Amino acid sequence: MSLLLACFGMAGLAEEIVLALRDRYVGQKRPRGITLMHAAGAGDFVGRGGGVLAEEGTEGLLKRVVTGHLAASPQTVKAVQEKRVECYFWPLGSMCQWYTEVARRSPGLVTKTGLGTFLDPRVESGGVNSISTEHFIKVIDLEGGYGVTLRREHGREASRRNIPSTHC
Repeated sequence: MSLLLACFGMAGLAEEIVLALRDRYVGQKRPRGITLMHAAGAGDFVGRGGGVLAEEGTEGLLKRVVTGHLAASPQTVKAVQEKRVECYFWPLGSMCQWYTEVARRSPGLVTKTGLGTFLDPRVESGGVNSISTEHFIKVIDLEGGYGVTLRREHGREASRRNIPSTHC
C-alpha cells in the first residue's frame, strides 16, 4: 500500500490522519509495509508530521519512503540511518509532476532530470541506504537521447481511493 502526502513541511499535511494511522498500527499492527511518498519534507523538523510513522514502536508500519526531501522528519531520518526503512530520493519538482501523472493514470513521468546523477539507475537509482535496492526509475531511449521514467506502480492504489480514510 502507498500513502501519498501532498504537503510542504506541515502545510497541507493532514496530521490527524497520519496520527490515526500510527495509532491504529500501534494498537492492531496493521496496515504493514506502507510506502510513504511525499515530494517535500513532511514534518516540522522536530517531531510532528509524517515522521510519526517511523518512530519507535512502529517498526513494520513503513517499508519505504520515496521523497525529494527527508530532513523535516527526524524520526524517518533515524529509521533510514538505522536501515529499518528503505529510502529513495526523487527530484522534488519531478515528483510533484509525477503526482499529476498518477492522477491521470499514465504509466509514469518521463523527464531528463536526474540523468547522470545518483538518481540514474545506471549509477545508484536514488537509493539512500544499503537496503534500498529497488529500481523505481527506468532509463528509456527518446529517439537518440535518453530520459528517465518514474514508475507509476506505487501510486496506483493511492490514485483509486482515499487510502488514509479507508484504512484509519
